[in-house]
Amino acid sequence: MKKLLITCLFLLAVAPSFAQPMEARFFKIDSLLSYFTANNRFMGSVAIREKDKIVFQRAYGYADVENKIPATANTKYKVGSITKMFTASVIFQLIEEKKLSLDTKLSKYYPKVKNAENITIKNLLNHSSGIFNFTNDTVFMADLKTVRPHKEMLKVIESYEPVFAPGSRAEYSNSNYMLLGYIIEDILKKPFKDVVQERVVKKAGLKNTYYYGKINTKRNEAYSYYYQGKEWARQDEWTESIAGAAGAMMSTPGDLTEFIRALFQ
Repeated sequence: MKKLLITCLFLLAVAPSFAQPMEARFFKIDSLLSYFTANNRFMGSVAIREKDKIVFQRAYGYADVENKIPATANTKYKVGSITKMFTASVIFQLIEEKKLSLDTKLSKYYPKVKNAENITIKNLLNHSSGIFNFTNDTVFMADLKTVRPHKEMLKVIESYEPVFAPGSRAEYSNSNYMLLGYIIEDILKKPFKDVVQERVVKKAGLKNTYYYGKINTKRNEAYSYYYQGKEWARQDEWTESIAGAAGAMMSTPGDLTEFIRALFQ
């Protein structure tokens, strides 16, 4: 059986959008997602790629529920932590260019982070740094709309006590990738959003991928939703300064399959 590269954006966005004839082998997938959509259990977009060709692509539901704007195959969604793949790609480019190494210590850039002298770039990449995940801080996360300058975000991350000793185990932490984004900016002297556009998005030929700002449906961007009781409720938007290199990219499933294929090629 041919291996399929599948990217599904379950980023809540009901009624499928048909942009191309569908092969019979995908009827069951479409039928299932259409059923979920009709019963308010799914909204979003799906793409399946075989080698250089997208063989299945459908959008379900709305980009904007309140104004009944349907999603299409080219609707852009906030892709959340898939952003980390873009960040890691840039980090490994810098390693190839000898501007950084997996063993570089965090203390070289941010010595005030606790245990920084024992935390490496590798630890940040594979979540074995022991740095507390700032998105688990309910007090901090109560305000998602305030712009947080780098200095403020750094002070927040620096204030946390370690969760475990670096390298002793792994635990997911968005703090790791926020710091990697700041290190990229320190090395290249450019904003992360410009770096990722130049070094990844353009090189991979992605047409619908970029660092997000406030959602604009006129640009075919989707709001994020969650199902609450008997209706879809719009998720509050995070400022990009909080998502950063850990989660601030927008894209489509088609672009993401293109990115992943380019990455492994």
